[in-house]
Amino acid sequence: MTESMPANWGCSLVTGGGGFIGTHLVRLLLEQGERVRVLELDDVPVLDGAEVIRGSVADEAVVHRAVKGAHRVYHLAAHTAYGHPTNGYSGRSTTKALVLCCVRRCVGMSR
Repeated sequence: MTESMPANWGCSLVTGGGGFIGTHLVRLLLEQGERVRVLELDDVPVLDGAEVIRGSVADEAVVHRAVKGAHRVYHLAAHTAYGHPTNGYSGRSTTKALVLCCVRRCVGMSR
């Protein structure tokens, strides 16, 4: 762990952690000794050493599960025009849902 992070700090959540930028971030966080959780689609490979939650950032239940216990969120998930259908993904609405889920968790609100 980095010196500035207490041992009970929790984990860092990286949405899109199997993508180009996400993979580099996950590697860096792991090298720094952080616990890392990645929210990624079913068919996207993720680096060993990270906890993986499979699903879409457009699925509120999946996001809620991924955020639980995370103390830091790096939202790198994005719809790429190739390989994956949109499945309701909208950058603005998905980011809003993710932020609301984090806020609810931080202030102890239920859905």
